Amino acid sequence: MRARNIFPEYYLINVERFEDVIRNDLDEWIYLLKHAAVRDDFHSPNMAQAREKLALMKMSPEARRAYERYVESVVIERDVLDTARQEGQEEGLKKGIEKGIEKGREKGREEERKAITRSLRQRGMGTREIAAITGLAEEEVEAL
Repeated sequence: MRARNIFPEYYLINVERFEDVIRNDLDEWIYLLKHAAVRDDFHSPNMAQAREKLALMKMSPEARRAYERYVESVVIERDVLDTARQEGQEEGLKKGIEKGIEKGREKGREEERKAITRSLRQRGMGTREIAAITGLAEEEVEAL
């Protein structure tokens, strides 16, 4: 194993000697360190996040606390909305299931009435009597 692989290499950058000529991403970051500013034409990865952090660092302590309270209130508001949305979906699903079960029961009762109607018709019972027993209209009994 070579000594070079054990010890990291460090580079010191004298930002005061930087001539403010932007040629690559590294130059953008050096400019940021020297001037504590991000120009609009910077496109290095994570430069947008650096711009936001820099703006936060430049705020007065009072403004920073107000901003942090605002961010916290936004997070809380999102959590409240997400919880309400989830509860609403769960309630809607529950009501939908209950409604589906009720429709299924009604359909089952209807099918049972029709089966009884067919059975009574096969035994020779009249339309009026079958309608009275099953609760179906005479037209429905006739149709079966």
